[in-house]
Amino acid sequence: MSDTDNKKKLTAADIAQLALTVVRAGAGDFSGLARQAVKWIKPILAFVGCFILIIVLLISMPLQMLGALLFPDTTTERGAFYDSEITNANIFAADFTRKEESRFKKSEQEAKNNVTLDQYSTWDSVFEVDIDFPPEDLLILYNVMFEEYDGKSIDFEKLGILEEDVIVRTSEIVVTYSTVIDDEGNEHTITHYLFTYTARLIPFTEMLTVLGLDEIQQERAMVMYRYLNDQDQSGTVGNDFGGYNLGNITYSDGAVNVVYFSQYDTRWKDTAYGRTGTIGRSGCGPTSLAIAISSLGGRTVLPTEVASWAAANGYYVEGAGSRHSLIPDGARHWGIPVKGVGYDWQAVVDALADGKLVIAIMGKGHFTSSGHFIVLRGVTSDGKILVADPASTKRSEQLWNASIITSEARKGASAGGAFWVLG
Repeated sequence: MSDTDNKKKLTAADIAQLALTVVRAGAGDFSGLARQAVKWIKPILAFVGCFILIIVLLISMPLQMLGALLFPDTTTERGAFYDSEITNANIFAADFTRKEESRFKKSEQEAKNNVTLDQYSTWDSVFEVDIDFPPEDLLILYNVMFEEYDGKSIDFEKLGILEEDVIVRTSEIVVTYSTVIDDEGNEHTITHYLFTYTARLIPFTEMLTVLGLDEIQQERAMVMYRYLNDQDQSGTVGNDFGGYNLGNITYSDGAVNVVYFSQYDTRWKDTAYGRTGTIGRSGCGPTSLAIAISSLGGRTVLPTEVASWAAANGYYVEGAGSRHSLIPDGARHWGIPVKGVGYDWQAVVDALADGKLVIAIMGKGHFTSSGHFIVLRGVTSDGKILVADPASTKRSEQLWNASIITSEARKGASAGGAFWVLG
């Protein structure tokens, strides 16, 4: 028998077994490679996850700090601590005015010493002060500047440096002359001295630079600032106004016949509100106030008129929106009785049933993604609320459950809000 005959012939089964062995070996190699890959992927994913977490924390930190600063008691709409510190901040702000009066008297005396006053001269003085420091602004500045807020106490005396840095003061003497004839027919020249002293706060956004805050501190401050003000820079939820001239719409199904204006009306939506805003983007406050004034005051006051007055008198905050104090102060300016009732819903319902209007500042929800003023114009017998929303005719024509209005009313509103009764 030859050597060839001694060799075992390969059958089909042998070939299949060989192929299976090769495949298993390859699979083993692949499995090893996969295990090595997993070994390196895990730390990479962990690093990416940590990086994303850090970014999220950096973005959310200002709002978390704001929440801790303003709403430490989450079981109530506004914590007792917040109410206490707002009161203290108001006291501190009032002290600004008292100190400024002392500065005025001292400055006036110095000016008097430089002139000669006799029987042929007169002296008058004017003291013009606009340093009504919003308490929320003080809380924000304290938190950002000193970063030592512990949820228990705020040492407002540390903010005494603001007296020199954020108040612009001017004084001048204006001299005029007149003539008089005495009983003997002699003519005399009368010198009239008018001493004018003014003091005003610089805008909040300028304070951040003047106080030397760095970029991160300024950003934190503005996040808090926008949160506390209106605010509605990107439009409201579901704005349905098509950009045409509505004219004057009157709703008569509520307790009050309401003259309706839309902030998106083509007559004024692009009209400037302050230096950087427009009525369309940021003018829900002036528009809501115009609705109330026109409905209650016996004459039509357009949103443009209210916006112009608000901006000229410091009620518009560049990059943020209208101060909450625009509502009570603006109503008084136009002779409309107004009362802030806070979150007293019974007072709101009673006012609506009595034929009055209520302006509300709303938070995130059905009406806005940030902050938005609306007018409550009536209440039905079954407790449904009628509104006049300056950003939506659709929302203005439907009935709203009271629970939606109360739950979405802006928490931590200032100036007596979140509800103001007008009329």
